[in-house]
Amino acid sequence: AKAIGRRLHDILSTPVLANGRIITVDASIGIALSERGSSSSEQLIGNADIAMYEAKATGRNRSVVFDATLRARALQRFDMTAGLRHARRRRELRLDYQPIVDLKTEAMVGAEALVRWEHPVMGRISPGLFIPLAEEIGLIDDVGEWVVEQACADLDRLRGQGLVDDDFTISVNASAQQFSNVALLATRTLASLNQYGLKPANLRFELTESVPLTQIPEAASRIRQLTN
Repeated sequence: AKAIGRRLHDILSTPVLANGRIITVDASIGIALSERGSSSSEQLIGNADIAMYEAKATGRNRSVVFDATLRARALQRFDMTAGLRHARRRRELRLDYQPIVDLKTEAMVGAEALVRWEHPVMGRISPGLFIPLAEEIGLIDDVGEWVVEQACADLDRLRGQGLVDDDFTISVNASAQQFSNVALLATRTLASLNQYGLKPANLRFELTESVPLTQIPEAASRIRQLTN
């Protein structure tokens, strides 16, 4: 099966001419092996499908052979997807804060809000896992809205306790996908700021590392729209 996969890659790697253009095709191949007495045709197809998505997720244009660990990861992803859709309503999201210190005065002048997900069964799930998932399934705007709202609420509470001054800033991470609808981002952000009596200068957005370099000019244009 692996040899067939390699042959398919070799054949498909040959460029083809279509309508005067040279096109290169690649393939992500999932391979599933039958186990005597325990593999139905439906199960084999499902296993091959899981292996194919693993091939896509780990670089594309490669072959992956299904094994039990892939099924376990696929089930975990399914559970995470289902859980993330309800995490906000179930109050499973929370913010940790990383201090921002002025090196001249050694005073804490701000903090970066870092979102965390405490799953009732899986425990703490890394943002490196659930943030890309939120982007993929269309929940990043919902998660981002919660982060901004909670950060504003926390800053209002800290000011009310006299722990920070009026110039203290909270930085929140935002993905390129959130900046694709800057009008929605601005509307939701201003609503949270107004709700807690904060100035726009109290909140800062930081672009996550997932923003490709080619998108930075476009993102910068949208940031300027947001500041206006």
